[in-house]
Amino acid sequence: MKKLILTLFCAIAVISTAIAQNGKIVRGVVLDAKGVPISGATITAVGGSETTKTASDGKFSLTVATFVKEVKATAEGYIGQVSMVDGSYLMFNLKVDKAYLSAKSKAEEQAKIDEQKRAEAERAAKEKTEAAKIKAAEQAKAEAQKKAEAERLAKVKAEKARIAKIAAEKRRKTYAEVQKGFGSLVDVGYATGMFNYYFPSVGISYTGGYRFNNQLFLGIGVGANLNFDGGPSYRSISDYLYLGEDFLDPCLISVPAFIYFRANFIDRRCSPFFALSVGGNFSAKQTLDLDLCSVKYSTIGVFANPQLGVNFRTTTKTSVYLAVGFQCFTAPYCPSYTGYSAKIKSAVGYDLNFHVGVTF
Repeated sequence: MKKLILTLFCAIAVISTAIAQNGKIVRGVVLDAKGVPISGATITAVGGSETTKTASDGKFSLTVATFVKEVKATAEGYIGQVSMVDGSYLMFNLKVDKAYLSAKSKAEEQAKIDEQKRAEAERAAKEKTEAAKIKAAEQAKAEAQKKAEAERLAKVKAEKARIAKIAAEKRRKTYAEVQKGFGSLVDVGYATGMFNYYFPSVGISYTGGYRFNNQLFLGIGVGANLNFDGGPSYRSISDYLYLGEDFLDPCLISVPAFIYFRANFIDRRCSPFFALSVGGNFSAKQTLDLDLCSVKYSTIGVFANPQLGVNFRTTTKTSVYLAVGFQCFTAPYCPSYTGYSAKIKSAVGYDLNFHVGVTF
Protein backbone atom coordinates (compact mmCIF):
# COMPACT_ATOMS: atom_id res chain seq x y z
CA MET A 1 0.00 0.00 0.00
CA LYS A 2 2.81 2.40 0.91
CA LYS A 3 4.64 1.60 -2.33
CA LEU A 4 1.48 2.35 -4.34
CA ILE A 5 1.00 5.73 -2.63
CA LEU A 6 4.65 6.63 -3.21
CA THR A 7 4.40 5.67 -6.89
CA LEU A 8 1.26 7.82 -7.37
CA PHE A 9 2.96 10.74 -5.64
CA CYS A 10 6.00 10.54 -7.96
CA ALA A 11 3.78 10.30 -11.05
CA ILE A 12 1.83 13.40 -9.99
CA ALA A 13 5.10 15.30 -9.42
CA VAL A 14 6.45 14.32 -12.86
CA ILE A 15 3.20 15.33 -14.60
CA SER A 16 3.15 18.68 -12.74
CA THR A 17 6.74 19.40 -13.74
CA ALA A 18 6.06 18.54 -17.40
CA ILE A 19 3.02 20.83 -17.44
CA ALA A 20 5.03 23.68 -15.89
CA GLN A 21 7.77 23.27 -18.44
CA ASN A 22 5.60 22.77 -21.57
CA GLY A 23 3.33 25.74 -20.77
CA LYS A 24 0.06 26.28 -22.65
CA ILE A 25 -0.97 26.16 -26.31
CA VAL A 26 -2.43 29.22 -28.04
CA ARG A 27 -4.33 28.72 -31.32
CA GLY A 28 -5.90 31.19 -33.66
CA VAL A 29 -6.03 32.76 -37.11
CA VAL A 30 -4.79 36.04 -38.63
CA LEU A 31 -7.00 37.84 -41.17
CA ASP A 32 -6.93 41.20 -42.88
CA ALA A 33 -9.71 43.80 -42.62
CA LYS A 34 -11.65 42.00 -45.38
CA GLY A 35 -11.37 38.60 -43.69
CA VAL A 36 -8.70 37.22 -46.03
CA PRO A 37 -6.14 34.95 -44.27
CA ILE A 38 -2.62 36.41 -43.97
CA SER A 39 0.14 33.87 -44.63
CA GLY A 40 3.57 34.28 -42.98
CA ALA A 41 2.38 36.64 -40.22
CA THR A 42 4.54 36.53 -37.08
CA ILE A 43 2.98 35.53 -33.74
CA THR A 44 5.08 36.50 -30.70
CA ALA A 45 4.52 35.89 -26.99
CA VAL A 46 4.51 39.25 -25.16
CA GLY A 47 7.06 39.01 -22.35
CA GLY A 48 8.38 35.67 -23.65
CA SER A 49 10.69 34.42 -26.39
CA GLU A 50 8.25 32.09 -28.17
CA THR A 51 7.34 32.91 -31.79
CA THR A 52 5.81 31.24 -34.86
CA LYS A 53 4.51 31.99 -38.37
CA THR A 54 0.99 31.57 -39.76
CA ALA A 55 0.28 28.92 -42.41
CA SER A 56 -1.17 29.61 -45.86
CA ASP A 57 -4.66 29.63 -44.34
CA GLY A 58 -3.62 32.20 -41.71
CA LYS A 59 -3.87 29.74 -38.83
CA PHE A 60 -1.22 29.25 -36.14
CA SER A 61 -0.50 27.22 -33.03
CA LEU A 62 2.04 28.42 -30.43
CA THR A 63 3.14 26.89 -27.13
CA VAL A 64 3.91 29.64 -24.60
CA ALA A 65 5.02 29.76 -20.97
CA THR A 66 2.30 29.75 -18.34
CA PHE A 67 3.09 33.31 -17.28
CA VAL A 68 2.44 34.73 -20.79
CA LYS A 69 -0.84 36.71 -20.83
CA GLU A 70 -0.73 38.29 -24.30
CA VAL A 71 0.43 37.45 -27.83
CA LYS A 72 1.06 39.86 -30.70
CA ALA A 73 0.45 39.40 -34.43
CA THR A 74 2.51 41.39 -36.95
CA ALA A 75 2.85 41.26 -40.76
CA GLU A 76 4.59 43.36 -43.36
CA GLY A 77 2.35 46.21 -44.48
CA TYR A 78 -0.08 45.81 -41.57
CA ILE A 79 -0.47 47.41 -38.14
CA GLY A 80 0.35 44.92 -35.35
CA GLN A 81 -2.35 43.74 -32.93
CA VAL A 82 -2.16 42.35 -29.35
CA SER A 83 -4.68 39.88 -27.92
CA MET A 84 -5.19 38.38 -24.43
CA VAL A 85 -4.48 34.68 -23.92
CA ASP A 86 -7.67 33.42 -22.24
CA GLY A 87 -7.91 29.87 -23.54
CA SER A 88 -10.21 30.79 -26.45
CA TYR A 89 -9.47 30.57 -30.16
CA LEU A 90 -7.84 33.92 -31.06
CA MET A 91 -8.77 35.87 -34.15
CA PHE A 92 -6.64 38.78 -35.33
CA ASN A 93 -7.95 41.30 -37.89
CA LEU A 94 -4.97 43.38 -39.03
CA LYS A 95 -5.48 46.74 -40.68
CA VAL A 96 -3.37 47.94 -43.58
CA ASP A 97 -0.48 50.23 -42.55
CA LYS A 98 -1.01 53.10 -45.00
CA ALA A 99 2.17 54.87 -43.89
CA TYR A 100 4.22 51.74 -44.65
CA LEU A 101 2.63 51.31 -48.08
CA SER A 102 3.18 54.99 -48.86
CA ALA A 103 6.83 54.75 -47.88
CA LYS A 104 7.24 51.59 -49.96
CA SER A 105 5.68 53.28 -52.97
CA LYS A 106 7.99 56.28 -52.58
CA ALA A 107 10.99 53.96 -52.31
CA GLU A 108 10.00 52.22 -55.57
CA GLU A 109 9.58 55.59 -57.32
CA GLN A 110 12.97 56.71 -55.99
CA ALA A 111 14.53 53.50 -57.31
CA LYS A 112 13.18 54.27 -60.78
CA ILE A 113 14.56 57.82 -60.57
CA ASP A 114 17.95 56.47 -59.45
CA GLU A 115 17.99 54.03 -62.41
CA GLN A 116 17.27 56.89 -64.81
CA LYS A 117 20.07 58.93 -63.25
CA ARG A 118 22.45 55.98 -63.60
CA ALA A 119 21.60 55.59 -67.30
CA GLU A 120 22.13 59.33 -67.81
CA ALA A 121 25.47 59.13 -65.99
CA GLU A 122 26.58 56.25 -68.24
CA ARG A 123 25.65 58.26 -71.33
CA ALA A 124 27.54 61.29 -70.03
CA ALA A 125 30.56 59.12 -69.22
CA LYS A 126 30.56 57.70 -72.75
CA GLU A 127 30.50 61.19 -74.23
CA LYS A 128 33.27 62.22 -71.87
CA THR A 129 35.37 59.24 -73.00
CA GLU A 130 34.97 60.17 -76.65
CA ALA A 131 35.94 63.76 -75.87
CA ALA A 132 38.96 62.50 -73.96
CA LYS A 133 40.09 60.46 -77.00
CA ILE A 134 39.91 63.53 -79.21
CA LYS A 135 41.81 65.55 -76.62
CA ALA A 136 44.41 62.79 -76.30
CA ALA A 137 45.03 62.85 -80.05
CA GLU A 138 45.56 66.60 -79.93
CA GLN A 139 47.78 66.20 -76.91
CA ALA A 140 49.88 63.58 -78.71
CA LYS A 141 50.47 66.01 -81.55
CA ALA A 142 51.52 68.70 -79.11
CA GLU A 143 53.79 66.20 -77.32
CA ALA A 144 55.54 65.40 -80.59
CA GLN A 145 56.33 69.06 -81.04
CA LYS A 146 57.52 69.27 -77.45
CA LYS A 147 59.71 66.22 -77.97
CA ALA A 148 61.49 67.84 -80.83
CA GLU A 149 62.11 70.90 -78.70
CA ALA A 150 63.18 68.72 -75.78
CA GLU A 151 65.79 66.96 -77.92
CA ARG A 152 67.28 70.29 -78.80
CA LEU A 153 67.33 71.34 -75.18
CA ALA A 154 68.79 67.95 -74.18
CA LYS A 155 71.81 68.59 -76.32
CA VAL A 156 72.30 71.91 -74.61
CA LYS A 157 71.79 70.26 -71.21
CA ALA A 158 74.26 67.49 -72.06
CA GLU A 159 76.91 70.03 -72.82
CA LYS A 160 76.23 71.80 -69.54
CA ALA A 161 76.35 68.45 -67.74
CA ARG A 162 79.73 67.69 -69.31
CA ILE A 163 81.07 70.97 -68.04
CA ALA A 164 79.53 70.36 -64.59
CA LYS A 165 81.04 66.86 -64.50
CA ILE A 166 84.47 68.25 -65.10
CA ALA A 167 83.97 70.70 -62.23
CA ALA A 168 82.60 67.93 -59.95
CA GLU A 169 85.56 65.72 -60.79
CA LYS A 170 87.86 68.45 -59.63
CA ARG A 171 85.95 68.68 -56.34
CA ARG A 172 85.84 64.89 -55.94
CA LYS A 173 89.59 64.60 -56.10
CA THR A 174 89.68 66.09 -52.62
CA TYR A 175 88.06 62.91 -51.32
CA ALA A 176 89.13 60.46 -54.02
CA GLU A 177 92.44 59.41 -52.56
CA VAL A 178 92.43 55.66 -52.10
CA GLN A 179 92.66 55.03 -48.35
CA LYS A 180 94.12 51.53 -48.21
CA GLY A 181 95.20 49.90 -44.99
CA PHE A 182 93.86 49.49 -41.46
CA GLY A 183 90.53 51.12 -40.66
CA SER A 184 88.11 51.19 -37.75
CA LEU A 185 84.49 51.94 -37.04
CA VAL A 186 82.42 52.43 -33.88
CA ASP A 187 78.72 51.59 -34.10
CA VAL A 188 75.80 52.32 -31.74
CA GLY A 189 72.62 50.38 -32.45
CA TYR A 190 69.07 49.82 -31.24
CA ALA A 191 67.14 46.62 -32.01
CA THR A 192 63.46 45.89 -31.59
CA GLY A 193 62.08 42.34 -31.79
CA MET A 194 59.67 41.11 -34.46
CA PHE A 195 57.19 38.21 -34.80
CA ASN A 196 57.75 35.82 -31.86
CA TYR A 197 60.69 37.78 -30.39
CA TYR A 198 59.96 41.07 -28.60
CA PHE A 199 63.10 41.80 -26.53
CA PRO A 200 64.50 45.27 -27.41
CA SER A 201 68.17 46.05 -26.83
CA VAL A 202 70.85 48.70 -27.32
CA GLY A 203 74.45 47.98 -28.08
CA ILE A 204 77.84 49.40 -28.99
CA SER A 205 80.56 47.69 -31.00
CA TYR A 206 84.06 48.28 -32.33
CA THR A 207 85.27 46.84 -35.63
CA GLY A 208 88.81 46.84 -36.94
CA GLY A 209 89.85 45.60 -40.37
CA TYR A 210 91.37 46.28 -43.74
CA ARG A 211 90.16 49.00 -46.14
CA PHE A 212 90.81 47.81 -49.68
CA ASN A 213 89.78 51.17 -51.18
CA ASN A 214 87.18 53.88 -50.59
CA GLN A 215 84.36 51.38 -51.20
CA LEU A 216 85.32 47.98 -49.73
CA PHE A 217 86.05 47.13 -46.09
CA LEU A 218 86.43 43.78 -44.26
CA GLY A 219 86.98 43.43 -40.54
CA ILE A 220 86.34 41.69 -37.24
CA GLY A 221 84.22 43.26 -34.50
CA VAL A 222 83.20 42.81 -30.91
CA GLY A 223 80.64 44.63 -28.79
CA ALA A 224 78.29 44.63 -25.84
CA ASN A 225 74.47 44.60 -25.85
CA LEU A 226 72.14 45.68 -23.05
CA ASN A 227 68.89 43.65 -23.26
CA PHE A 228 66.01 45.59 -21.71
CA ASP A 229 64.06 42.40 -20.89
CA GLY A 230 67.16 40.63 -19.61
CA GLY A 231 67.65 39.81 -15.98
CA PRO A 232 69.13 37.34 -13.51
CA SER A 233 70.48 34.04 -14.78
CA TYR A 234 68.21 32.10 -12.39
CA ARG A 235 64.49 32.06 -13.22
CA SER A 236 61.51 29.87 -12.39
CA ILE A 237 59.11 28.34 -14.87
CA SER A 238 56.39 30.76 -13.65
CA ASP A 239 58.32 33.71 -15.13
CA TYR A 240 57.17 32.63 -18.61
CA LEU A 241 53.44 33.07 -19.04
CA TYR A 242 53.46 31.84 -22.66
CA LEU A 243 56.06 29.11 -22.38
CA GLY A 244 56.32 27.14 -25.60
CA GLU A 245 55.33 30.12 -27.77
CA ASP A 246 57.95 32.77 -26.96
CA PHE A 247 61.71 32.79 -26.48
CA LEU A 248 63.20 32.49 -23.01
CA ASP A 249 64.28 35.84 -21.57
CA PRO A 250 67.87 36.74 -22.49
CA CYS A 251 70.71 37.73 -20.19
CA LEU A 252 71.00 41.36 -19.21
CA ILE A 253 74.36 41.67 -21.01
CA SER A 254 75.46 39.77 -24.12
CA VAL A 255 78.67 40.03 -26.15
CA PRO A 256 78.51 39.75 -29.96
CA ALA A 257 81.63 38.80 -31.96
CA PHE A 258 81.38 38.93 -35.73
CA ILE A 259 82.91 39.32 -39.17
CA TYR A 260 81.91 42.60 -40.82
CA PHE A 261 81.82 43.33 -44.57
CA ARG A 262 80.86 46.67 -46.07
CA ALA A 263 80.62 48.00 -49.65
CA ASN A 264 79.85 51.58 -50.66
CA PHE A 265 77.88 51.61 -53.88
CA ILE A 266 79.65 54.68 -55.30
CA ASP A 267 82.89 56.50 -54.59
CA ARG A 268 81.36 59.81 -53.60
CA ARG A 269 81.23 62.06 -50.57
CA CYS A 270 77.69 60.80 -49.91
CA SER A 271 77.15 57.15 -50.81
CA PRO A 272 74.58 54.44 -50.04
CA PHE A 273 76.13 51.20 -48.81
CA PHE A 274 75.46 47.58 -47.99
CA ALA A 275 76.91 45.89 -44.89
CA LEU A 276 76.73 42.36 -43.51
CA SER A 277 77.61 41.14 -40.00
CA VAL A 278 77.86 37.38 -39.36
CA GLY A 279 78.89 35.93 -36.02
CA GLY A 280 77.88 34.70 -32.60
CA ASN A 281 76.23 36.23 -29.55
CA PHE A 282 77.73 35.11 -26.22
CA SER A 283 76.25 35.41 -22.73
CA ALA A 284 76.23 33.63 -19.40
CA LYS A 285 74.40 30.33 -18.95
CA GLN A 286 70.85 30.47 -17.65
CA THR A 287 69.12 28.27 -15.06
CA LEU A 288 65.43 27.35 -15.40
CA ASP A 289 63.85 26.33 -12.08
CA LEU A 290 61.23 23.58 -12.45
CA ASP A 291 58.99 22.16 -9.74
CA LEU A 292 61.38 19.34 -8.81
CA CYS A 293 64.72 20.33 -10.32
CA SER A 294 66.67 22.97 -12.23
CA VAL A 295 67.83 22.92 -15.87
CA LYS A 296 70.83 24.87 -17.14
CA TYR A 297 71.04 25.90 -20.76
CA SER A 298 73.36 27.92 -22.98
CA THR A 299 72.31 31.25 -24.48
CA ILE A 300 75.03 31.31 -27.15
CA GLY A 301 73.51 31.92 -30.59
CA VAL A 302 74.55 32.81 -34.12
CA PHE A 303 73.26 35.69 -36.19
CA ALA A 304 73.36 37.31 -39.62
CA ASN A 305 72.55 41.00 -39.94
CA PRO A 306 72.37 42.59 -43.44
CA GLN A 307 72.12 46.39 -43.42
CA LEU A 308 71.42 49.23 -45.83
CA GLY A 309 72.57 52.75 -45.06
CA VAL A 310 74.05 56.05 -46.18
CA ASN A 311 77.67 57.10 -45.56
CA PHE A 312 78.63 60.78 -45.27
CA ARG A 313 82.37 61.41 -45.72
CA THR A 314 83.50 64.27 -43.47
CA THR A 315 87.22 64.26 -44.30
CA THR A 316 89.47 62.17 -46.51
CA LYS A 317 89.77 59.58 -43.71
CA THR A 318 86.65 59.87 -41.55
CA SER A 319 82.92 59.56 -42.12
CA VAL A 320 79.62 59.12 -40.30
CA TYR A 321 76.77 56.85 -41.33
CA LEU A 322 73.16 55.88 -40.68
CA ALA A 323 71.83 52.37 -41.37
CA VAL A 324 68.90 50.05 -40.84
CA GLY A 325 69.20 46.26 -40.67
CA PHE A 326 67.14 43.08 -40.48
CA GLN A 327 68.77 40.52 -38.19
CA CYS A 328 68.15 36.76 -38.18
CA PHE A 329 69.45 34.91 -35.12
CA THR A 330 69.07 31.82 -32.97
CA ALA A 331 67.96 31.85 -29.34
CA PRO A 332 66.72 29.26 -26.81
CA TYR A 333 63.10 28.51 -26.07
CA CYS A 334 61.27 25.80 -24.12
CA PRO A 335 58.47 24.07 -26.09
CA SER A 336 57.53 21.67 -23.28
CA TYR A 337 58.33 20.81 -19.69
CA THR A 338 57.28 18.64 -16.76
CA GLY A 339 57.87 19.03 -13.08
CA TYR A 340 61.24 17.32 -13.32
CA SER A 341 62.52 18.01 -16.88
CA ALA A 342 62.39 20.63 -19.61
CA LYS A 343 63.05 20.47 -23.36
CA ILE A 344 65.27 23.38 -24.45
CA LYS A 345 65.57 24.04 -28.18
CA SER A 346 67.10 26.71 -30.37
CA ALA A 347 64.72 28.68 -32.57
CA VAL A 348 65.08 31.42 -35.15
CA GLY A 349 64.14 34.99 -34.21
CA TYR A 350 64.15 38.27 -36.10
CA ASP A 351 64.62 41.91 -35.21
CA LEU A 352 64.75 45.27 -36.93
CA ASN A 353 67.78 47.35 -35.92
CA PHE A 354 68.95 50.92 -36.44
CA HIS A 355 72.55 52.10 -36.42
CA VAL A 356 74.57 55.30 -36.24
CA GLY A 357 78.35 55.20 -36.35
CA VAL A 358 81.66 56.75 -37.31
CA THR A 359 84.53 55.34 -39.37
CA PHE A 360 88.16 56.44 -39.10
